[in-house]
Amino acid sequence: MNGRWDAFRKTSNKAKFLWDDQLTDYAKRDADNFQRGWEKVDKVYYPSNIGSNHWVLVQIDLPTHMLTVYDSDQALYDDARVEEAMRPMMKMLPYFLLNVEGVADRDDLDLTTTTKPRDFDVRRLPLNAVSQTTKSGDCDIFVVKHLECLLADIPLSNIVDDVMQHSRQK
Repeated sequence: MNGRWDAFRKTSNKAKFLWDDQLTDYAKRDADNFQRGWEKVDKVYYPSNIGSNHWVLVQIDLPTHMLTVYDSDQALYDDARVEEAMRPMMKMLPYFLLNVEGVADRDDLDLTTTTKPRDFDVRRLPLNAVSQTTKSGDCDIFVVKHLECLLADIPLSNIVDDVMQHSRQK
């Protein structure tokens, strides 16, 4: 979606922005691939790259309009830089959701079209909530492990720097 940011910013009527079918299809139900549509889920996860050199996991919480960033190397970028990297999703996601069949009809989403839809908020979890890497270059493995723990309801405290070498070899 970030690749569409420049075109989106230049569009005067953002509610009528043309989204790629591949993108909207991703948010729709695909029973053949065991995928539930976004009209039936509250949280969606995706990896995001900041500054071409750092991976973080982002959780989209649809009902609360919140992007939560799981960042394993918070010394690399400050909160302002992380928010800047999330800005395309913060601004584009509400308009995207308006164009996904079934999602726009959800009662628990604030997607009013009488005025501009509300942007998503962003928060980066604090240091004590997300394990931090001591070795540069492991952020991609941390993203995978964060996702694994979140989906399996395993505490994030189980992710420690010592096991990343083993995880990298898997």
